[in-house]
Amino acid sequence: MKPIRLVIQGLRSYRERQEIDFQALTEHGLFGIFGPTGSGKSTILDAITLALFGSATRASHNTQGTVNPLEARMEIVFEFEIGTGERRRRYRVERAFKRGNTALSVTTAASRLLELENPESGAPGLVMVAEGAREVDAAIQRILGLTDKDFTRAVVLPQGQFAEFLRLSGAERGMMLERLFGLERYGKKLADKVSQRLAEGNQEVGQLEAALAEVGDASEEALARAQTALQEATSALRSAEAARRDAEAHLRDLERVAELDAERRQAEAEADRLRERADEMASVEEKLLRHRRASVLMPLVKAWEEAAEGVRAAEAGAQSASAALQEAEARVDDAARSEREAAARREAEEPALLAQQALLREAEALERAWQDKARAAAEAEAELQAQRARLAAAQETCAQLEAEAQALRDGIEEAERAFRAHHVPPEVRSALDRLRRARDDWKAAALARAQEAKRLDVRRAEVEAAERAYRAAQEARSALLDEAQALEAAKAAHEGSKPPVSRDGIAHLRAWLLRAEERVHELAQAEQAVAAARKRRETVERARTQAEEVRNARANAAEAAREAMERLRSEWDARWAARERELLAALARELVEGQPCPVCGSTHHPNPAAGAVDEAEPWTDADDLALAGAESAWREAEDALRDAERQYQAAFAQAEVAERDLARAEEERSRRLTALAELWPEAPGAAGADVPESADGFRPHLRRAADEIAAGEEAWAAWEGRAKELADQWAVLTERLQRASGEVLAAEERLKAAKVEWERQRASADLAEEQVRASAEALCRAAEAVSFGDGFEGEALAQAVEERLRHLEDDDRQAAEADALRQRLAADLAQVNARLQEAEREKLEAERLAHEVEIQVAQLRSAEESDRRRLHEMTGGRPVAEARADVEAALEALRRALAEAVRSRQEADVAHDKARTEAAQAEAALQAALRSETRAREAMDSALAESDFATPGDVRDALLDAREADALEAEMEQYRDAVQAVRQRLTDLERQLAGRRVDEQELAAARARAQAAEAAHGEAQQRVGACRQQLEDLEARRTRFTEVSAQLEQAREIARRLKTLSDVLRANAFVQFVGREEMAQVVRQASDRLASLTHGRYRLVLAPNGDFVMRDDHLGGVERPVSTLSGGETFVASLSLALALSAHIQLRGQHPLEFFFLDEGFGTLDPELLDVVMSSLERLRHERMAIGLISHVPELRERVPRRLVVEPAEPGGRGTRVRLERA
Repeated sequence: MKPIRLVIQGLRSYRERQEIDFQALTEHGLFGIFGPTGSGKSTILDAITLALFGSATRASHNTQGTVNPLEARMEIVFEFEIGTGERRRRYRVERAFKRGNTALSVTTAASRLLELENPESGAPGLVMVAEGAREVDAAIQRILGLTDKDFTRAVVLPQGQFAEFLRLSGAERGMMLERLFGLERYGKKLADKVSQRLAEGNQEVGQLEAALAEVGDASEEALARAQTALQEATSALRSAEAARRDAEAHLRDLERVAELDAERRQAEAEADRLRERADEMASVEEKLLRHRRASVLMPLVKAWEEAAEGVRAAEAGAQSASAALQEAEARVDDAARSEREAAARREAEEPALLAQQALLREAEALERAWQDKARAAAEAEAELQAQRARLAAAQETCAQLEAEAQALRDGIEEAERAFRAHHVPPEVRSALDRLRRARDDWKAAALARAQEAKRLDVRRAEVEAAERAYRAAQEARSALLDEAQALEAAKAAHEGSKPPVSRDGIAHLRAWLLRAEERVHELAQAEQAVAAARKRRETVERARTQAEEVRNARANAAEAAREAMERLRSEWDARWAARERELLAALARELVEGQPCPVCGSTHHPNPAAGAVDEAEPWTDADDLALAGAESAWREAEDALRDAERQYQAAFAQAEVAERDLARAEEERSRRLTALAELWPEAPGAAGADVPESADGFRPHLRRAADEIAAGEEAWAAWEGRAKELADQWAVLTERLQRASGEVLAAEERLKAAKVEWERQRASADLAEEQVRASAEALCRAAEAVSFGDGFEGEALAQAVEERLRHLEDDDRQAAEADALRQRLAADLAQVNARLQEAEREKLEAERLAHEVEIQVAQLRSAEESDRRRLHEMTGGRPVAEARADVEAALEALRRALAEAVRSRQEADVAHDKARTEAAQAEAALQAALRSETRAREAMDSALAESDFATPGDVRDALLDAREADALEAEMEQYRDAVQAVRQRLTDLERQLAGRRVDEQELAAARARAQAAEAAHGEAQQRVGACRQQLEDLEARRTRFTEVSAQLEQAREIARRLKTLSDVLRANAFVQFVGREEMAQVVRQASDRLASLTHGRYRLVLAPNGDFVMRDDHLGGVERPVSTLSGGETFVASLSLALALSAHIQLRGQHPLEFFFLDEGFGTLDPELLDVVMSSLERLRHERMAIGLISHVPELRERVPRRLVVEPAEPGGRGTRVRLERA
């Protein structure tokens, strides 16, 4: 781990933001931090520990009192690198704290940990690793592998804690080494993992032994029997499959016949419904005929109605145009009179108004000047009031600030008195700190002893419970083994009591029964079909004869209707020709030379027809009705003839089909009887008997086969039910036995583990008792060192120490509060004095400005009054804009009145000319409309006279809406199509049925046979599956014993090895061994360095109990406890040990430590020893280790190549500053 950058703001004396570039500071390995006492050197170490772990070693309750008294917030940013090569990472820790509710309390405001990607680039990427105080603390400990205490004992050594690692007890040092060297993976975690694997291995051995006992009979004979059973079951399955296919095909055929018959009945019902609508459709056809006739006359009727409407519109237009002409003549006269009056009024009033307008333009400029002066005077008066208020406020502020300054001076004196009363000297504080640590050690040891005693009782109870559970598990397994032997005997006895008829024989007989039932049913159907075909042939023959008679009768009727219709049509043609000749003769008589012919339009008529023409007999409505009736009768007779022809052809075709169906039915009956005879040899009781000739003859043999199947099934169901019951009991018992065997092994292992834990806990309890005695002795020595605690011991001494430490905390708290109050009041006093000086300057400035503005106001008011009087003389007191607007409005009104009069007169002339033209046009339109109406009415009357409609209203009533007519036409067409479609559908269905019918009972019987065949097929499949499963089980059990035996041997070997490894790891022995070896290497290196520093006099030795001992080789190897060393001896011994420990530390067990901090301690060294220590440190800087020294000793400052100079804060002013200094 290597520091890169540190940013501090608001921490203790560091008010402003200060940044330390460790890359520049550590480029030569050795560097120093120098400054006077109290300047803030050690605060840099506090900032590092605060950034990493959220706590400062020198602060009460980790952070209390760390925020600068004059600041409300503290921020720290620390960047560091860790790792080697490609695994090297750079992290940034950012923490912010704020002042709490009291003067010294501090709370966390924000915390986050970032990883910097590509840190060497100008804009590195940031990846959030953790956010929040707890999350950041956990992430830092996960990355470094150190706690805050480990960090201050081995990496960053603050004031007063330099020699703490040297004096740690063996147990505490062991736990610390376990974290520093990453030994936790060899401790309880490894032991727990091995114990878990051992329990799993023992359980696996028990399971394999039980599995080996489960393997039953897997002989060659059993395998052969299973193979034979599978072959027989497969043969029965093929027979059942064939029977199922036949039954399903027969069912599908019957269902198709039933479906066609249902469609035939629906088609007959539809034909009946259409016949019921025949009269309704005849009425619709008559309505459509009248509609067609009215459609021919309707254009003439509409033409007359439109012409009449045109006459009415033309009359209204003529009247309106005449009235408009009279009104336009009156408007022309009025407009000419108004134009003359407007011209005279303008000539009289315009000159005076123009003169008044010129005078008002001059007054307008004067008014603007007067308003500007009035506005400036008002603004000056407002400024005068503001300056007077400013002066009053400044006077009041000066008085208040003077009172505040005096109150602050009094408060500072009172805070200084309180600080002197509660300040604790450093030597007293150091002694009491040692007493506090001794007290804490004793309390922790006493608590640990009580906890270890409770754990020992728990372990003892666990051993007793495990012994009881082991005995109970053994008894349960013995009982289950006895029960298994009894059940095995019952299974063997039941196996020898199978029914006499095999399952395969029953399946074969069932398959024969299904095939026989189906063929008997088919034979019965064939017999019924023969009878039905004969009956249908007779019925169809009678229907054919009847259809032929009907066809002949309808052909005669159609011929007679056609002859009657032809006669009427010839009569109509003759009368229409005579009528045309009569009309042409009349037209020729009316021709006049020079007048246009109404037919060809010619005005010259050289050779008109002449001579008399016989008057034609008129064609009446009765004649029309007779002709229409004859045509309708002929069409109906033709339709009836076509229907009779179709019915005859259908009857003839049905007769041929019935004859063929009878032949096919007799052939089918013969084929079904032959197929049934093939099954006769396998029928029960068929030996020596003749084959029956009908379906009824076969049914007794079917009933006998069904009885035999039912009896065999009942016997096998009972046997298999008992076999399943025994198998279920055996499976349950086997599972219970396997579980019981595993429980015995697990209980045995739990008993062994409980005994091991009890032994380990007893050792821990003895160790805790020894630690209590040692910590009690250390507490007494610490109390004697401060002349405190005479007459107390044990708990009473601890309570007395607690009381004394509480007094110390109260003094510290009150002294800190007084000092903080003093600094805050001093800063407030400086601010108040500065504000007072500013207020005095403000008061003088306000007095000067008020006098100047007062003079300016008087001058502006005088000029304003002069302009106001002159303006009043020009306008008479009215506003200039208002007077000028009135004059200009009057001029505009004169001009606008004259222009409006001229425009009105011109518009009246135009309107008069237009009205005269429109009146002439309306009269001409009226005459044209009258002529058009006369021609349209004559044409309509002529057409009505020749039709069967009397009035235009009759024509309109007969006419249908276009949608209604189309709908009726579509309805008629749909009706005819429906009749034809039903007839065709009936013919098709009869052809497909060919006389076949099926009832519900026959269909239900076919469905039942299909379901029975499906059930038999399913049972055969299940039998095949069961036989195949039994065979596979036997084949698997043949190799199972060999596999399980090999697995059991391997599992026992693994369990034996795990048992050996568990014994080795018991009671944390392995971790202690590795820790001792690591510590021995550290002590050897530290001892060599100490000998180098002391010219071979002193060496460090590791005592058997894990404590450190100083050996003096100049006195013959005398050994002394480290607690008896002087200050200088303690420093060089701690330095040697710390340097050796730092060289061995691997963060998270894999990353080397790359820096080391020493805070003070150099003042205890004589000049010679100081020179030796510095020479040794200078040699270390070449070992990839950056070492930082924090001191105020001047000699050190000259020996280091890079120096960070700390400049102390100014009272009530700026905070501590730092700067880099190069040698």
